Amino acid sequence: QWEALLDERNINMARKISSYLKGNATYFVIVGALHIGGKNGLLDLLGEKRYKIEQVLNKGSAETIR
Repeated sequence: QWEALLDERNINMARKISSYLKGNATYFVIVGALHIGGKNGLLDLLGEKRYKIEQVLNKGSAETIR
């Protein structure tokens, strides 16, 4: 039951993100971990639309994170 809710939210989120990306602005999108993977995860849903998806990593040391 929660999977269906998550799938529905992911589909709606993917639509919203896609609408943002139709313009010329740059967006930084942050989502919770449960929305990323899986058959109906945002990576797959946006990948199907041919969007380039990149993970942003902190290249600093653990000291810079604190």
